[in-house]
Amino acid sequence: AVGDTSGSESGTAVARTYLLRTKTEEEINKLAESIREYTPSS
Repeated sequence: AVGDTSGSESGTAVARTYLLRTKTEEEINKLAESIREYTPSS
């Protein structure tokens, strides 16, 4: 939640803030799907 300062969540919050600042979550999901499509399954 907003304002939480627990150690484990702070890193995730920073990462999410950075990602959302650079791309929208939808774009991130589309990019992730593209990566999975181009990554050969073993």
